[in-house]
Amino acid sequence: SVTVTAVQDTDVESNETVVVEITGVTGGGESGVQTATTTIIDDDGVPTVTLAVDQATIAENAGVATFTATLSNASAQAVTVDLGFTGTATLTADYTRSGTQIVIPAGSLTGTATVTAVQDTVFEGNETVIVDITSVTNGTESGTQQATTTITDDDSQPTVTLSVAPASIAENGGVATFTATLSNVSTQAVTVNLGFTGTATVTADYTSSGTQIVIPAGALSGTVTVTAVQDTVFEGNETVVVDITSVTNGTESGTQQATTTITDDDSQPTVTLSVAPAGIAENGGVATFTATLSNASTQAVTVDLGFSGTATVTADYTSSGTQIVI
Repeated sequence: SVTVTAVQDTDVESNETVVVEITGVTGGGESGVQTATTTIIDDDGVPTVTLAVDQATIAENAGVATFTATLSNASAQAVTVDLGFTGTATLTADYTRSGTQIVIPAGSLTGTATVTAVQDTVFEGNETVIVDITSVTNGTESGTQQATTTITDDDSQPTVTLSVAPASIAENGGVATFTATLSNVSTQAVTVNLGFTGTATVTADYTSSGTQIVIPAGALSGTVTVTAVQDTVFEGNETVVVDITSVTNGTESGTQQATTTITDDDSQPTVTLSVAPAGIAENGGVATFTATLSNASTQAVTVDLGFSGTATVTADYTSSGTQIVI
């Protein structure tokens, strides 16, 4: 007789057979075709799979994280580990991946997949790539396996500048557009709060479309408008000065200020003089001399008067003054 002794291992290989045949006989003959078989009963369970990542954080500028699936014991069959990807980072825009499966060859204990960060100029803060095992072929997931790497953003929070066009507008409904522009786009909406000063007066001289500019996520700029209000008052050219007072999800680039000038289309007023009544009694009669402007003015108008005629001041009449201030 001869003996066959099974050898212990940790490989999953299912039950296996040892088949022995007679290949030749000396001093006798084989009785037909002789074979005998024994089966080695495998005592290794189906392997379980764990998942790990080598880098907890990676640089946005093409950093690479390697996700490794590890078997509890080797298998005579290839083990396929299917992966699911979640997190705050976006595939293609923020990272690429080597695949959605890890295939561990027969006899091996590990296999890998990689995630590579994608460089951009968008401020988005740090973002995560979360990898889960969704299913395993020829093995089982060890509990719930999940591994995370964080892409470290290298883009600054955007700064904001302010500009206006045109620099001057007609009083008769002219419109100036104030534009807030970001240094780089952001995944967050940026709110720019505005303050209005200058020699022009809101409502009386102009209206504005708002006191905030909201720049949507992914956009570079936003606007508000100022519209001049027509009137008949001589006031000269007046300014609308707009400042950034605060910024949410961004910062003001230094001190930003933009000015447009409302060009006055009203002439300097002309003055006429009248009197009523045309005749007054010598016994304390009063005549009122009235200076009238062709149009109102934002400045006081002083009319200097000269007195002549056959009547003599003091002896024949007195006057309340030698100026009319309107």
